[in-house]
Amino acid sequence: MLVFRPSAIAAILFSLVLLVGCGSDDEDNPTTPGDPAYADISGVWWGNGTITSMSPGDHPLVLTMAPGVGNPSPASFVVQQDGQAISVRVTWSSSDIYTDYTGTVGEDSFTLTWTDSNAATIYQVPCTDGVERDLVRVSDSLTGTISGGTITLTGTKTENCLISSSQAADGTIQTSCTFTFTKDS
Repeated sequence: MLVFRPSAIAAILFSLVLLVGCGSDDEDNPTTPGDPAYADISGVWWGNGTITSMSPGDHPLVLTMAPGVGNPSPASFVVQQDGQAISVRVTWSSSDIYTDYTGTVGEDSFTLTWTDSNAATIYQVPCTDGVERDLVRVSDSLTGTISGGTITLTGTKTENCLISSSQAADGTIQTSCTFTFTKDS
């Protein structure tokens, strides 16, 4: 049987008071130990996407696409989130072309890798030289930052170019883009 002297009981109670008094106040420190270190970005976001560059600049397919480079186009960014894991669909509103991505989100940034698209292969694009070409997506990734109610993304996509009639290789196309989205309220 343990017997505590009155001075020991007073010391234990004093220690408990100190521990309780030193705990964090959620209003002063919203992130406490054990809280998740990621932002909640789930939901629907709207904004614009802009193709910022395509290369090589002298490729007939790039010359065909050149008028669209630098022109913002409406897009949506729909996020499903389970903890840090996110699944995203980016859709260009004018064409209904979508690309699906998966990735992870941190406190103020995230990374995404392409998983699917209804335009993973684009067939028979008529080019400036009169030859039709197919584009086959090889890789596509996005990185983003979160600041308040705004998401900003940058991305790069690599596609193999093929002559449509023969399926002969005709180079690789690199595309860079940016997006800015705000949360749908």
